[in-house]
Parts: sequence; C-alpha cells; structure tokens
Amino acid sequence: MGLIAPISAIYSWEGYKYQGNIALYVTLSYIKDILSKQETLDDYEVQIEGEEDFALLKNGQYKSLHQVKLGAVNLDDKDKFVFIAEIIQNDAEMGYFHVNSNKHIPSDFLEKAYSVISDLNIEFQKDVVSKGDLNASDNPDDYIVLESVTANTAKASKYSIIKYNTRGKKDRNSVENAIESIRNELQQHVNEIENRKHIYLSANPDGVEDRCFVEEWPIKFDDIKEVKKQGVQLIKDILAMVHPEWTYADDKYCGFLYEQGLGLIEQYVTDFFVQKNKNDRCIISFSEFYGLIVKEYYSNYDDNKEFKYFLVLNKIDEVFIKFRENNCNQNNCEQCANAETCNLLKQLTELSGREIEEQHSLVFNLLLQEPTESINNLPSDETIETQLVELLKDLSVLTLNEKNIITASLNKEFYWLSLDDSRKKEKLREKIQKGIRENPDKSFLYECDTLITGRLNDETFKIDGSNVNILERNQLEEIRHIVSSNIEDEKADCNKPKIIRLVDAEQAKEELL
Repeated sequence: MGLIAPISAIYSWEGYKYQGNIALYVTLSYIKDILSKQETLDDYEVQIEGEEDFALLKNGQYKSLHQVKLGAVNLDDKDKFVFIAEIIQNDAEMGYFHVNSNKHIPSDFLEKAYSVISDLNIEFQKDVVSKGDLNASDNPDDYIVLESVTANTAKASKYSIIKYNTRGKKDRNSVENAIESIRNELQQHVNEIENRKHIYLSANPDGVEDRCFVEEWPIKFDDIKEVKKQGVQLIKDILAMVHPEWTYADDKYCGFLYEQGLGLIEQYVTDFFVQKNKNDRCIISFSEFYGLIVKEYYSNYDDNKEFKYFLVLNKIDEVFIKFRENNCNQNNCEQCANAETCNLLKQLTELSGREIEEQHSLVFNLLLQEPTESINNLPSDETIETQLVELLKDLSVLTLNEKNIITASLNKEFYWLSLDDSRKKEKLREKIQKGIRENPDKSFLYECDTLITGRLNDETFKIDGSNVNILERNQLEEIRHIVSSNIEDEKADCNKPKIIRLVDAEQAKEELL
C-alpha cells in the first residue's frame, strides 16, 4: 500500500506552467537520448502530478520522480522523508530536484528520513482510542484517536498515513490492522535505505550518501525563457537526427513545436485536474510528444490553427529582415545609431518578448479574426510591409499596448491597426463580426474608433450589432430573469450598431504623422 498518498496541488494551468515547462524539457531530453541509442519510445511516459510534480515511467514502472522549486528550497524534515518514501514505495530509480542556478538541496535527506521514521514508530505504538474513551485530563496527542483518522492532516502525519492505508475507514479493526501494516512498511523503508546506501557507498566511497536516492538535476534554470531556449535546442537536435532534410527547422519553427508540446501538457492538465475528468493517473506517452515534433505541418497546414499563427508571426519577422536589408544602412539593429529611436525595432522587440498566447492575441487583433481560413488567405508579404512594418517605422505614435493591439490615440480617438486588405466593405464587415463572435474580449466594439486598413476609407462604417452580442452567454443568463421594465432596453443598447471610421495606410500616415 505504501505510506504517502498521491496528491495534486494543481488548480489551474497558470499555477503549473513552470513545472510544465520543466516536465517538457526533461521529456525532450529523454526522447533525444532514447533516439540516439536507436531504442523505442513506446515504453516511456511522463506522469503529471500525483507522486510528485512529475514523474517518468518505463513499461508502467517509475524511473524517476521530479520536484520543481522556483526560488527558495524550503524543506522540513517531513518533506525530506516524504520524498525518500515516495521513491521507495514507487520503486523508482532516483528522485530529482530542479532548482535555480544559485540554489542547492540539503545533504541530510537520509538522516532526516531516519529521524521521522523513528518518530512515527513511537506514534504508532500509542493506544487506539475513540474520543469517548478520553478523560478531560487526557491529551489526545498521547493516543491514536479514531475520529481523527479522516481529518485533513499534514502529509506524513500519523493520521494521513493511517487514512491512506484504511482508505478513509476509521473503525477500530481497520485502523489497528493498518497500523500493523504501516509498522512493517516503515521497517521495509529502513531496510531499503540501508541497502541502497550500502550499494552506493561501495561504488562511491567518498560520495554523499543521499545521492543513492536524491540528486539535483544537472541543468539549472532561473526562469521559463531559459527552459524554453534549451527545450527548443533539444527539438532541433531531435529533428537533425530523424529529419536532417528539414532545412526549415530553425529556432522559430522548433519554438512552434515546443509550444505544441507545452499545449499537449496543458490539455492534459486542464482535462484531468481542472475539469476533474479523472481516470487513474494523468499520463502522457513520449510517443505523443514525438508525434507532434515530426508532424509535417507544412503539408497539413489547413488543419492546424496554431501553425497559421506561427506562419503569420514568422512572416512578420521575415518581412522585417527584408525591409531592413533594403531600407537601412545597418543590418544589425543592435549596432544601428538609430536603434534607441526606431519605433519599428522597439515594437517588434516588445512583441518577441511576450508570451506566445499574447503573440497569438496580436495576430488575432491584426487579422480581426482567427487565422482559420486557407493558408493562401493569410496576409501577403506586401500587406505586412505596407500596413505593419512601414507604418511602425514612420509613425512613432503606433505602439503595442497591454491588450496586444497596435494602436495610436489622437484627440481622444482610438486608432486600431489591422492587416486587412479587403476591397469591399461588406467583406470587412463579415470578417469583423466573425472575429467578435470568436473572441471573448470585445475590445474592438468598445474601443475602436478608427480602423487602419489597406484599401478602404469610410467616415461612417457600421458594424451591425444585432448579429453580435457584446454580452457573453453567461452574462445574458444572469440578466435573463431580472424583472425590470428597462432590461430589454439594456440588451438592445448592448447590441446597437457600432459606427467607426475606416482609413487606409496613406490616410493614417497623413493623420498621425
């Protein structure tokens, strides 16, 4: 049965994002190593949470448990015992801590494990009683109280261990049988520690005894960006082995693949822990990650929305490089005398530093909708150059704001930059309304006064609000049963037509210069 119950502290993907990046990096490290040995990936899996932050398995058996620490490494005696106990009860080969570059784990895991086991043995020798058996002068800490078995207590406390072994039962017979089993389990833990320690020190006489169970992961990171950089390099190395002919697999493409792997973990975390679609353990096979890496996205681009986001972002980079070659005296922006005053460089640098979700949000706001149409309908190089690159170069008032919109303000009028090159207003209207339906953020309806387009000018461009609810479905549900003579007026006001101006790139330059 074991001593330590698996737990999950995941309540959202945001709360697990750093651990998720580390889990992906370690998985990629193993995939590269396995492939280099020409072995199969079929037997390998990564488990999210449960025994630890994540774990690696082979043929269903635990190979290693991994705990991630971003910042301080604060471990009390029971934390150290729990980590050793989890390794033993899961028959794992090793446990790893992932810590920052200036942090280290202590070297007293085994010492503290012995101490906690000794304390637990004393606890489990105490009499089992019910609350009714105690006198007013009795101290409950001197007993094992049946009613306390189901209480939420700290990991590795006597009650949490009993609860795990009785599966929550608190009758005397179940508890006494569990205690007998637990005392045997504690002795087995001592035996296993002694055995591993003997084997390790025989081979490493000058070694630190903890290393037979616990090590720091040799590669250390201080933030997510460092993890991603190394993860992207691992994907490049993997593709160099299995698809050396893919000359397009540069840092940007491999960065896209990395985000696909991270998205896979996010999907599992969301389904398993957040939406509570639980079925045993949250396990992802190495083969699923590998399948995402070697998928031929350029041959299946119409099926993958995220790849289209990548293509647009990649096009922006490529157009910027060509524009710089043709229009700047200096091809290295860092060495350019105008680097500090170049708005184009400033805004694209700001964009590259944002999270991938924010970059996708910018693309959405530029396209005014999801890039889900055929790849042939994505913005052309010419459109990106004339409506984005040149305008950012010429108009210092255009900036990337916190909502991932490239915008300017003039006389309290809010300008919204787009990559739309529609020839007909109706086509643009359909695109905008489709985008508003797709996006929970209704900033366009609330904030856009003037839309910068490629070809269209109109002083009174109307977006028909009757086809688009500004209020979301859950918000409408909240007001559905409100008794008010004005409620229909309020709903009508939310859906009223939106009137904006359209200006093409040349007109925008005249107004904003």
